[in-house]
Amino acid sequence: MSLENPKEMRVLVIEDHAEMRSSVRSMINRFGCEQVDIVLNGEEALTNLKNNDYDMVLSDYELGKGMDGQQVLEETRKNNYIRNGSVYLMITAAQTMDMVMGAIEYHPDGYLAKPITYDTLKFRINKIIKFKKQFTDIYTAMDQGNVEQALNECDRLIVSDPKLVMPVLRIKGKLLLDENDFDRAKDLYDQVLSGRHLPWAVLGVCKCLYQKKNYDPAIRMLNEVVEENPYYIECYDLLAKLYRATHDSRSAQEALQKAIEYSPKIAERQSELCEVATQNEDWDVAVKAGRKTLANSKNTSFKSPNTFLNIVKSLQVSLKFGSLRDKNQGELEAQKCIEKLRAEFDEPDIMAKTDIAETMTELSLGNKEKAHQLLKNHHENFKNLDKELKKELEGDLTEVYAGISDEETAKELVD
Repeated sequence: MSLENPKEMRVLVIEDHAEMRSSVRSMINRFGCEQVDIVLNGEEALTNLKNNDYDMVLSDYELGKGMDGQQVLEETRKNNYIRNGSVYLMITAAQTMDMVMGAIEYHPDGYLAKPITYDTLKFRINKIIKFKKQFTDIYTAMDQGNVEQALNECDRLIVSDPKLVMPVLRIKGKLLLDENDFDRAKDLYDQVLSGRHLPWAVLGVCKCLYQKKNYDPAIRMLNEVVEENPYYIECYDLLAKLYRATHDSRSAQEALQKAIEYSPKIAERQSELCEVATQNEDWDVAVKAGRKTLANSKNTSFKSPNTFLNIVKSLQVSLKFGSLRDKNQGELEAQKCIEKLRAEFDEPDIMAKTDIAETMTELSLGNKEKAHQLLKNHHENFKNLDKELKKELEGDLTEVYAGISDEETAKELVD
């Protein structure tokens, strides 16, 4: 792939504004690229990316209603819709912190601010292609799923082109982590750190320590990294996991809130914050994070039933103690979440948790008779849960039966 052979390239342009579409198409055509597909929104983009093999993607950030450019990039990376050697450029006029950090976090190959010119675009594309071309053999093996070959190509390139040592070691480290080969990965990152103190290598070591359940040194090292590099978002995510592993949910929440302060658009992060805040009974934070999770994950493959369940649980506080307006709004929102859970998830554990959430919602509203009727409807289902799931839900089941003064039935159920 090269602008030296532009006729061989297939390009996708994702842009909702007609004038910008025309401008970008004109530039791409001037490069000599003839295979250019144009789509107007994120949904069309993902369909094209799934069904075609693109050498280059140029995506606007703002795409009107529906998915934005970051969500397209996120879905593309998660689902491997483009080859490792393909070029992905993000273009936007809006340069707010959350947009920039979100885009960078999911690793586009370049980030261009509007207005863009022909010369600027050509220069950036040529520079990216020239850089990525050096890793062609590694990328080809990765695309083929041949990890061992990719690792061998990394070793070969380190020997043949020493100036590429650091980017190659970074690729190799990620390959080893993806293969769960944490011993070799840690040795690699330790080797890097013996020569230079690079934050990505520290993060790599800490990922290995996390997997080995060696939490305390990882927490210390990551806190040192974010003190010097406060925008290194991945460190906060790993810190949250480490704190949760050490049962320090308050610190986990603080780490997630710090990450969201810099990059609020990632649905999984908001979902985790919703879950941790629910554990901490920080209901206001939990509800807000849950709502943002749903907003940011709309039209994407990310769907977490726990987000809906945590929103319902958080709303139950306002249903009990809030104003009339809070109760009315909270009841509607809780009902919508419960309807979504029943419509989109049919796993036994999720249905059981939904039954509990629905009953507790009615209890929070003071509707004891309706809650009692719901329990009668769900009781047989609760009795037939497998032992492990019943044990997991023991606390919730006890709470819901106690809510209608039927602790004896609850005890029979979990014994």
